[in-house]
Amino acid sequence: MQRPSPRRTLAAILFTDMVNSTAIAEELGDRRWKALIDRHHAIVRRELKRFGGSEGDTAGDGFFASFREPASAIACACAVVEAVRELGVELRTGIHFGECESIGKKPGGIAVVVAARIMALGAAGDVLVSSTTAELVRGAGFGFEDRGTHLLKGVEDEWRVMEVASVEAVPRAAPLDAEEARSRRAAIQPGAPGRRRLLPTLVAAALVLGVAAAVFVSRGGSATALLPGPDTIARIDPSTAAFASVIPLGQHAYPVAIASGGGKIWTANAGNKTVSEIDPSSGAKPRVFGAPSTPTGVAFEGGRLWITYGFSSDALRRVDVLDPSDSVLGPAQVDVPDGSYPIAAGGDALWIADPLGSTLTRFDTLSQSRTSVTLPPDTGPVDVRLSQSSASPIVWVVSGREPSIFRVDATHPERPVQTFSTGKDVPSALAVAPDGSVWVVSLEGDSVLALSGSGTTRVHETLGSRCDGPAGVAATADAVWVSCSASRKVVRLDPATGTVMSRLPVSGAPGPMIVDAQGAVWVTVQGS
Repeated sequence: MQRPSPRRTLAAILFTDMVNSTAIAEELGDRRWKALIDRHHAIVRRELKRFGGSEGDTAGDGFFASFREPASAIACACAVVEAVRELGVELRTGIHFGECESIGKKPGGIAVVVAARIMALGAAGDVLVSSTTAELVRGAGFGFEDRGTHLLKGVEDEWRVMEVASVEAVPRAAPLDAEEARSRRAAIQPGAPGRRRLLPTLVAAALVLGVAAAVFVSRGGSATALLPGPDTIARIDPSTAAFASVIPLGQHAYPVAIASGGGKIWTANAGNKTVSEIDPSSGAKPRVFGAPSTPTGVAFEGGRLWITYGFSSDALRRVDVLDPSDSVLGPAQVDVPDGSYPIAAGGDALWIADPLGSTLTRFDTLSQSRTSVTLPPDTGPVDVRLSQSSASPIVWVVSGREPSIFRVDATHPERPVQTFSTGKDVPSALAVAPDGSVWVVSLEGDSVLALSGSGTTRVHETLGSRCDGPAGVAATADAVWVSCSASRKVVRLDPATGTVMSRLPVSGAPGPMIVDAQGAVWVTVQGS
């Protein structure tokens, strides 16, 4: 099959990162740290709007944004670094202008990687740019200092990096004195709700805890269900097709990945850099483990939880281990390409995909051996799932850059990779049903696609307004569940026809989903 050419545009990519954020979070405690993060995000978004930036993503204390002009990106970075100092914090930023590929609705490709790596070279208050970016803004009022040439991880050749030293001939301000920074942070307190906000706040808190607020979810208005709020995980009872429990994951958790294994449910929480362990049988408060960096993927295999850290420059080449028996994060175990985060497990093996490239790594957890599977070029895989319903296990990989998914023989990964079209829509997530059928959703196209286990039958369904922004999918024997992030609901589809059978409202943005060993469906709920 001939693949369409990736969509390419020129853009200035900006990455920001808070310096010493872990220490600051420990200094402030959970409630004051959340207050700081909320104010930090508001400041960054205000400056992005002022300078015409487009927010691509946020993970914890960092932002990824794009601009049409490099001068706007540099001016925004300088303004953001200065503005957040009112909170007693320092940022480091990195900028590169180049050709980007569209990955869903976000820019991707080498320009994004270069900007992230340049940011990683920075210290408190630094606004670093590639030399090519500096050349493009000559005459725009910026003064630069040479920061030398560097080898950037995952990027060929050496790159010259420049620091923005002045704006309109005025030297940029130095980082805050440590005592002054602490004094400013000491003034940060969680805002007390006013009289008008008190009742909604209390009601929202009750909803998040799964304590109150019955809402009608059937057309007849007789059935009631819980309403999951932001930073929670919710369980759907397959027998009632309704939410059975809602479990809080912690303030500003922002769960981005979910896994089932060892009798537990696991989530990777990018917002507060934690991993949660949920006991489905008890429904008790989750055990929470601090992660060394922003966790982006989780999978359970061999009695251990395996965690990827795809957003962070200091852990891009590692898959770390959490041993549930002693709650200790183990040493780095697996070398994988930079940026790897989608992960699946089964049959004593891990499968780790590389969204920045076109590689799938198989890691044997018993022999510690690695096998690299080369996918078609420029695919940027964003999801990976293992199907063990057939005699020969299959690994399904979702392309994030073209309308395709890929089938890999898990037993013989050296065999040719098979490609299946997803029509006109670039896929975003995938689930495998008990009968081996594959269900794919497209965040960009608001659509769902069904393939038989052999990939020979295709049925395409456009969800449209019935499910705006499908971000996750889970499949049981008699239903397919899709999380609709923009329209804030979870819909249940008839697997025979693809039509919507029922809807469950959510007060946050539902995200990744799974089916556990008992057939219950679990859905993560991100920020509001």
